[in-house]
Amino acid sequence: MRTLPSNLHFKWMRVVGFALVLCVSNGFQVVQTSRMTKKTVYRHSLPVTVFRDLDRVSSTTVYSSHLHTCIASASSVQGAQPALSQAFLSLLSTLLLVLAPFKASISSFLSGGFGGICLVLVGHPFDTLKVKLQSMEVEPGKEPPYSGTWDCAVKTIKKDGPFGLYRGITAPLLGIAPVFALCFWGYSIGESIVRAVTGSASTIPLSLLEVTIAGAISAIPTTVLMTPVERVKCLLQVQKASESGEQYTGITDCAQKLVKARGPLSLYKGFGATLARDIPASIAYFGFYELMKRLFSAGGTLALSPAHLLISGGIAGIMNWVVCIPFDTVKTKLQTAPDDIKVTYFGIWREVLKTKGFLGLFQGIVPIMIRAFPANAACFFGVEVARKFLSSIGM
Repeated sequence: MRTLPSNLHFKWMRVVGFALVLCVSNGFQVVQTSRMTKKTVYRHSLPVTVFRDLDRVSSTTVYSSHLHTCIASASSVQGAQPALSQAFLSLLSTLLLVLAPFKASISSFLSGGFGGICLVLVGHPFDTLKVKLQSMEVEPGKEPPYSGTWDCAVKTIKKDGPFGLYRGITAPLLGIAPVFALCFWGYSIGESIVRAVTGSASTIPLSLLEVTIAGAISAIPTTVLMTPVERVKCLLQVQKASESGEQYTGITDCAQKLVKARGPLSLYKGFGATLARDIPASIAYFGFYELMKRLFSAGGTLALSPAHLLISGGIAGIMNWVVCIPFDTVKTKLQTAPDDIKVTYFGIWREVLKTKGFLGLFQGIVPIMIRAFPANAACFFGVEVARKFLSSIGM
């Protein structure tokens, strides 16, 4: 395997950054000769062309030769200075040697992030209702704060206005987009691990069992970022205003107060509970999405329409929550419990089952199910759109 010189291992970040600046500032045009017509055409900028060719070269030596050809063509057309061309070539070669093994992962990361943004914008109001219903305390002999999903929505809008349903959205927008970027990146890593273990070629689709294994792997990096985001989001959503005002004024204030009071690990309260939720959820998420796509495409023989992708993503979202909502209920109670009261993961399970019965684990299921289909349909559709766009620019 080709490796970078030892002195570049410690400086590649500066090299990559400088190369990116040169890519933007120079924007060389590659002169490509059509094999069919033998005509000279201007098609793509140099970075796009060389990224597209990452999959079509057999070695870094061949690829370096291809880069030299591209630079020479660009220089002859645009009159670039030889010294600048050589410097650009050296820096771009370093950049591509670093990024080449991670091309698919970068695409998965970016498309997953865009899908996460789509999910948050569509699904956050329903998530707010879900958290309010899950965390409400019912005192013996008194009416519960909310009689149901609709009552919760009406009271929230009446008290805080329509934007009350979007309370705490900054945290998931800043956090969920990277979480889904990590999720889909983790899935691509899971795919690579499965293929390495089974010896399956990249051109052969994974079996549904292999897809679920890759999905389970994707939950591990996701949980690292998901836990503090969920912790802050849930606290903001359930906080009650007092005479002195709200306890937290925003995500930064909430995070700072948690760290100041209990240390940085306070942000990771509920890490194990989040992981216990996300592994089975991810198995269902990716497994059912792939299953639905294969059913709609008749095993890959038919093209998938946007409607097929939306339906597949929506069903995947529903199955994701059917599997994980009991774990999510316990996780929410654990993360929103006062820090001065000692609670345990299994203690909350016992408490919920004892006081509310089995159905108590599914508290908030109505807004979750209402949210699951449109939010996850938007997510997977956003991912597919982003993938197609990134593919069109050579990623």
